[in-house]
Amino acid sequence: MTNPLFMKLKITTSALVLLSFQLFAQVAWQKMAIFPGAGRDHAIGFSHGTKGYVMTGESPTPYKDFWEYNSVTNAWTQLPSYPGAARSYGIGEVINDKAYIGFGHSTSAYLTDWWEYDFINSTWTKKANFPSAGRDHPACASMNGKIYFGFGDNSSGNYKDWWQYDPTTDTWTAKTQYPGLAMHHPVAAAYNGLVYISEGHLPSGGSKKFYSYNTATNSWTTLADMPGLGVVAGATFYIGDNKIYSGCGITEPAGAFHNEFYGYDIALNTWTAIANYPGTGVFGPVFFVIGNDGYVATGMESSGGETKDFYRLHLNTTAVEEAANSNLLHVYPNPVSNTLVLESEQQNASVQLYNSTGMLIGTYVKNEKELRIDMSSLPSGLYLVRSNNFVHKIIKK
Repeated sequence: MTNPLFMKLKITTSALVLLSFQLFAQVAWQKMAIFPGAGRDHAIGFSHGTKGYVMTGESPTPYKDFWEYNSVTNAWTQLPSYPGAARSYGIGEVINDKAYIGFGHSTSAYLTDWWEYDFINSTWTKKANFPSAGRDHPACASMNGKIYFGFGDNSSGNYKDWWQYDPTTDTWTAKTQYPGLAMHHPVAAAYNGLVYISEGHLPSGGSKKFYSYNTATNSWTTLADMPGLGVVAGATFYIGDNKIYSGCGITEPAGAFHNEFYGYDIALNTWTAIANYPGTGVFGPVFFVIGNDGYVATGMESSGGETKDFYRLHLNTTAVEEAANSNLLHVYPNPVSNTLVLESEQQNASVQLYNSTGMLIGTYVKNEKELRIDMSSLPSGLYLVRSNNFVHKIIKK
């Protein structure tokens, strides 16, 4: 049955543009707990559940330390360093309960190694090396249980190749290469079977081009150019409202730092300026997504120093839910005493329940329209339910 909320979206194009502006207005930057490690640029960042992670990077020599951020308590914890070589300019992505990191360079080599981190057991495992050239500044994103990777540079120049890594078979497969110019340090975000590529360093400067890669058809599509000047080494992410957010970085070859941030409306193929990233701009930060929020940490500032600042781009989910489609997840009752009900048209959805410390209480698969979770034996307090890009705060009475 068609959701009446979806019927309300069948309006004119001009009204859709107005709605787009209204939704973009529901995002705002907020300063979070400062990163406690050394200031750095070109580190690796990723997230899992309610937690974010920052590791490696340089200032000016490379690091191999590993830090965990708890978004519920707004606090950082240092974890044991990972066993690979200290590096900068690497990448990292998450699939289910595993993170995968690699590439970049150590003090003496461009790296091709690939490591798996198990969040449940807190263990590292060496995986199959990348079968082509080691490099700095690549881009990657995960989608449908695979990681898509490409671009970067080394002493031979820039790349435009594109690869798929399958963690179930521990294998790399070459895919259709990017149709634009070879470049390094683009940034990537993934949503609904597509990987979006923005920014990037060309021989002539920063790129304004914006493409999507279809993981099902192994093909690329040219999208609307980013507004403003072509920039390099910023941040980009999808945070749950049918829009890609991208910004920061520097203009090459002049080296001007930028704090502009834009939202890309996937349905309308249009860009809209949103609130600037706080400060004078940042180059080579880490970025990750927790729930409906994008996080940007560390990086180099215009002063030439490496920052420890940490900011959240917060999305007002109330505004988003008013325009959501039939896959919207309804969670009730709230507060809850015994049984929590999760309802949506979406099936085969993964659902996680966390307590207020960020500890995973349980993982569930929603195979029917409703999923019922027994919370009767859990202590009173705040809990979080996470499914795809939605995070709901629940009070247990």
